[in-house]
Amino acid sequence: MAYANYPDASYQADAKAEGPWLLNKKGVAYPIYTDPKSGKVLTEPSSTTWAKVSATGCALTTTERNNYRNWYDNNYGALNWADYEIHHIRPCAYGGTKDYSNLIPLPSSFHRSTVSPWWTNY
Repeated sequence: MAYANYPDASYQADAKAEGPWLLNKKGVAYPIYTDPKSGKVLTEPSSTTWAKVSATGCALTTTERNNYRNWYDNNYGALNWADYEIHHIRPCAYGGTKDYSNLIPLPSSFHRSTVSPWWTNY
């Protein structure tokens, strides 16, 4: 058993393998994902350099989203984008950018049920 302890609560860690793990405030390990087409990995944040910032203006516009999709499809093969969302590996709120090196397509259900909730509790 592993626990993440905080001044106001203690959560049992959700891990099935030997650590060390990067846990959020609820004791949930950082999600593991590798894009099967590009081989790009959803890398863990660095707690020493990823501080929350006030500027959050890196959300993709519709044009930028379409440009990324076209670029991805041309380089790695077409995805059914109805099943995917574009994720900022380093979120905008932590200094992330719109650079393609910081973007990865994630299955929508995984993005919404696993990755986004993890960051909500980071």
